[in-house]
Amino acid sequence: MALKCRMRLYEPEQWQGFNLFGISQGIIMSKAKLLHITLAGTSTAGETEIDPLTAKTQSTTAVIMEMDSSNDEDHYAGGPPADGAVRSVNTIGVDGNNEPLNRTEKLHDTLGTTIRDTINLYMDLWHTYANLWGSADLDATGTVDISKADATLIGRIAATANEGQGSGFKVPIGWRAALISRSLQAIGSQAADEGKYIKMLYVDEIDVLNDVRAFNYEILEVYGAVRRVYDQSVIIFDEKTEVTFFINRSDDGNEDFEAHYYFLLWKVN
Repeated sequence: MALKCRMRLYEPEQWQGFNLFGISQGIIMSKAKLLHITLAGTSTAGETEIDPLTAKTQSTTAVIMEMDSSNDEDHYAGGPPADGAVRSVNTIGVDGNNEPLNRTEKLHDTLGTTIRDTINLYMDLWHTYANLWGSADLDATGTVDISKADATLIGRIAATANEGQGSGFKVPIGWRAALISRSLQAIGSQAADEGKYIKMLYVDEIDVLNDVRAFNYEILEVYGAVRRVYDQSVIIFDEKTEVTFFINRSDDGNEDFEAHYYFLLWKVN
């Protein structure tokens, strides 16, 4: 099973009525957002980053991106009834005000292979997924790409899929993030002497500036009869901290897994 990620960013009105984590009212009133990352696939022999973007944006100024498909059937057609397959894509990214947001970007009106500039500007891009479909198909007919203006590929939704690349993120300037819940479980078989683990690596600004790597990772592991682990201890991340995920097997045998990570993001200045 290929390594895949599903990422969703929930705006305040979408999650604050379902506060299952005991988050303080002060944080909630700051219009905090909830980021849910689901990771799944098969463990690997050696650490492998889970479904990363092809390249990273992480721009110092907000920039236009470009979108197109390898097949004309992916296009934003008028309606109803609307023809075509994937018509538009949801982006999870950071805008020119350093705010993490969901934004909808339309493919070309009639020809998916024609490049269309994004409606919005981006400082960073974390993840993409299809959010509107026509009558032709509920999956992308071609590969739907989002790129920098210089044609550097950032992320892709593969043909016959809906979910794009991107499992990691970088905490925007003026924001903090807190890991508030995570779990890892074995899917299917797991032998008595086999298992798998996920390493969450977090690199902050001091690590980058000084090339110092202190204890900056956390591991979740299932092994043998232990098929699921769950943790609600909190880790706080300052602005400019980058979070990435890696999978590895604990012993011989590559086996399937599913993991869930919940992060709270809130503005501090």
